[in-house]
Amino acid sequence: MGDGVEVALTENDLRFISFSTARRGCIAASLGTAMSVMLFGWLLQGFTWAKPAGVSAIHLMESKQDL
Repeated sequence: MGDGVEVALTENDLRFISFSTARRGCIAASLGTAMSVMLFGWLLQGFTWAKPAGVSAIHLMESKQDL
């Protein structure tokens, strides 16, 4: 900044710190990810998956609708 204004990127009271990064990060984030992948694998393996009768194709697209 050329106008002599100093910008501080700290917040000493820690009011705005996210609990997903730095020393306050969630220690179980990688565990949760691994468990979700395993659950998805178990669902794929444990069930027989098929399209509903009368449906020729299933289109997996992101919804534009706000919930």
